[in-house]
Amino acid sequence: MTQAAASTITGAAYGIYAANTGTGATSVSSAAAISGASGGTGIYATNAGTGLTVMQAATGSITGSTNGIYAVNTGMGATSVTTAGTISETGTGGYGVYAINGTPSLGAGTGLTVTQAATGSISGGAYGIFASNRGTGATTVTTAGAIAGTTSGIDVYSGKATTDVTVTQSAGSITGGSNGIFAQNWGSGDLTIDQTAGSITGSSFGIYAGSYGTGATAIATAGTVKATNTYGIKAYNASTATDLTVTQTAGAIS
Repeated sequence: MTQAAASTITGAAYGIYAANTGTGATSVSSAAAISGASGGTGIYATNAGTGLTVMQAATGSITGSTNGIYAVNTGMGATSVTTAGTISETGTGGYGVYAINGTPSLGAGTGLTVTQAATGSISGGAYGIFASNRGTGATTVTTAGAIAGTTSGIDVYSGKATTDVTVTQSAGSITGGSNGIFAQNWGSGDLTIDQTAGSITGSSFGIYAGSYGTGATAIATAGTVKATNTYGIKAYNASTATDLTVTQTAGAIS
């Protein structure tokens, strides 16, 4: 499903509703305005086949009162969400981007990737980006624009059957009412948070990184990381995890 740049899609509940219960892949591409109004979602995409891909061009704007983008893959392939325009959830408890890969019972889903270009802006009533990998494979969140949520700017969860978790900020701002970045890895791989520029702000945590699996934790910052009440950075390794490293090469942590 592809939307051209000159068009507008508006629905009372959903702008685009795409549910694939078949065996193939699901792809939704947007380049203009999409809106899901009352209690709704801009793009709602679910997949039970192979992979799920949602792409937004820089010319696009996606608005929903519950979710901007809702992408859930219970199929056997990977989940990918790529954004470059404006995404806004206008309610009080929803998500700018809600991305789920796999299910623990089925073991489906082979990796989760969420990517935001520098032209992008994502805001959610509770979460800017919520990325949960309940399947297998790696989890990667890469940002370069503005992200905001009243609970967390970015919230990442990776389950026991997964591998590495990587969150990268190359520019822009990540702001959460409680947490700038809140990341947990329960899998067998490493948890890496890498900030090369930009700002990360929360009240409880600027960055929280918790490894509860068997890998290492590495945090590197070169921009601004700030918590207004508690921890600029909190890094935790459970007894099953290995190395823990926090490195600051520039910027400020407070």
